Amino acid sequence: MQFGYDDDQEALQESAGAFFATRCTSAFVRATGAGDDGWRALWVEMVELGWTALLVPEEYGGSGARVADVVALLDVAGRYVVPAPLVTSSGLAVAALLDAARVEGPDVFAETLHAIAHGTVAALVRPEPGRGGDPALGWDGRVLRGQVEVVADAPRADVFVIACAAPDGSPTVLAVPAGAARVEVRPSIDPGRPCAAVTFDDAEPTEVASSSSAAGIDVGRTALAAELLGVCDRALTLAVEHAQTRRQFGKAIGSFQAVKHRLADVYVAAQRARTLVFHAAMVLDDPTSTDAERELAAAMANGAASEAAVLSARTLVRTLGALGITAEHDAHLYLRRARSGAALLGGERESYLQVGRLFTAAVQTGDELR
Repeated sequence: MQFGYDDDQEALQESAGAFFATRCTSAFVRATGAGDDGWRALWVEMVELGWTALLVPEEYGGSGARVADVVALLDVAGRYVVPAPLVTSSGLAVAALLDAARVEGPDVFAETLHAIAHGTVAALVRPEPGRGGDPALGWDGRVLRGQVEVVADAPRADVFVIACAAPDGSPTVLAVPAGAARVEVRPSIDPGRPCAAVTFDDAEPTEVASSSSAAGIDVGRTALAAELLGVCDRALTLAVEHAQTRRQFGKAIGSFQAVKHRLADVYVAAQRARTLVFHAAMVLDDPTSTDAERELAAAMANGAASEAAVLSARTLVRTLGALGITAEHDAHLYLRRARSGAALLGGERESYLQVGRLFTAAVQTGDELR
């Protein structure tokens, strides 16, 4: 059992770190949030490096990498608050498509997966119940109708991947061209991850396939947790550096209990999250894992990483004091990414609720979960 990166993954992290350090400066992230389209050139470079194709199997034109490899890359991406749709497109959307391929066969969504591997941007649409309790999207077997209020990276998407229910109630995944939907940009807390309301008026999908009830949510949660892990680590590093250099009453503020105990709490949360993310990657890469084990591992990883990232970013702001609440400091970039990432798939609350449901079901059936 390996709870860490192997040599190849460390090499990937080293090259990714060198790349992002020069391409994803805080000025670049801020410019992207202000409407600059520079992320497109960054995306092209990432496509050339093969990073958008990591999770896509070789038969679809991808790399066929393990989940652990994707985790290694997204861990680094989180540290630099990369303002490109790497998690949403190459992580969440691809995971939903691969789940359908796992259910129906290897030829499902071949065209869409091949396109994403080579640079097409996809956004995952997960319908939530409307005001009356019914699904916000309706798929009648022919056309798609309805609206989802908040879809991450929708303004950048070339194709929407929708996880919804078929007329008979069975889980289904659809691929719909972005041009077949109305996209209304919404304010986003995260300057590097724009959001939009997406409306479908009798949109006809290009591809349709049955899926599992999870629709790739396990891999998606783990990928998102990896990015949050990077956010957590970088925010903690900045907080510790400031605590070591900032002096009050003739001493570094890191020597004060009120500061160092708070930083220690973040470190413990970060290590817990890192262990759970490694465990989730290991379970998801193991073909003998049961569906319940995959769900449990991913939910625990996402819950812990969401909690740790928000705690770390908030602690950074508090450690910086007045400096931390200024727009000129980068602390808010990490807080914004932590908040937006934690909310993407339900975050800490939904993940821990899923953990509770899984343990309750295991107790009732007498099953064992690892």
